[in-house]
Amino acid sequence: MYLLEDLIEILMSDLGKVVIHVTMSLDGFIAGLHTEMNWVFKYGSDKMVNEVINEIGAIVLDKWTFNISLEKNQFPYRCMLKIPQFVITKEAQEPRTIGGLQFTFVIVGVENAVSQAKAATGYKNVALQGASID
Repeated sequence: MYLLEDLIEILMSDLGKVVIHVTMSLDGFIAGLHTEMNWVFKYGSDKMVNEVINEIGAIVLDKWTFNISLEKNQFPYRCMLKIPQFVITKEAQEPRTIGGLQFTFVIVGVENAVSQAKAATGYKNVALQGASID
């Protein structure tokens, strides 16, 4: 017989997925010539964007993508999605809030970043974003 806590843990372990969310042009490019990403918002419908956004509870991204986003002021989902963001990096940093987004820097690898993100999402998905998550 299971205790209530055991049942909750079993149910929670199956809720929320880790998804790779990549937008790419038909010729295989993710970023433009000068690392710009604004082209992504020219295509698709608001309905499609809203469906994706509504399923995501946290984002895991690589440091390169974070730096480019900071430089270009083009953060994931145009900062519309105020959810925890976990940046995989080799340099320890204090958490930062930029444009209403909370960034936590994780130095112990992808698995740890995903684990922290899943703990923060509740029932929603964790989106992996970036060109070099390792």
